[in-house]
Amino acid sequence: MRRRPGFTLVELIVVMAVIATLIAIALPGLSGARAEARRASCLAGLRSIGQGLAGYRNQHSGLLPAAFRAVDVRHGALAPLPAIAEYLDVSLPRYDSRTGETTSRAPWRCPADREESLADGWSYSYLPWDLMFFYSLRSPQQTVTRWYELRPGEPVMWDHEARHDRPRKGAASHGRNVLTLDGAAGEG
Repeated sequence: MRRRPGFTLVELIVVMAVIATLIAIALPGLSGARAEARRASCLAGLRSIGQGLAGYRNQHSGLLPAAFRAVDVRHGALAPLPAIAEYLDVSLPRYDSRTGETTSRAPWRCPADREESLADGWSYSYLPWDLMFFYSLRSPQQTVTRWYELRPGEPVMWDHEARHDRPRKGAASHGRNVLTLDGAAGEG
């Protein structure tokens, strides 16, 4: 009896099992790479916002942009975004009252955010607004800018939500990307 060239059923099953095992090993690594790419894109957006913030400060005696409430595109509260966008050549987030949808693009939006977390139109929090609201009777921009200058590592902006849950080794990260007054963007 002569044997025909080709694979036996057992050989085919073994090859398929090996391929399935390799796929199972590779998939977690691919999703980790995807998450790392989203984190890097988010950091790039914060760096861009930092450049706009630096441009604003250079033209306004080193002051931070004024804001007396949290950014909420749905309700028309955009400060400090227009002041920063002026130095970035980007469009501002928009709210369409007919559809109830907010349109937001980079750098205002972090790709790691879910749609429902973008209801206010952007992915970050501008932290000086609380202090400016508190100091609203006494030169808020000067007072708050000075407060940040005395605390150089204090974040000026950070992610709304802690979505970047994979800190680098040795880093004490809370899963948020942060932007400091000097324009440095990183894990906070």
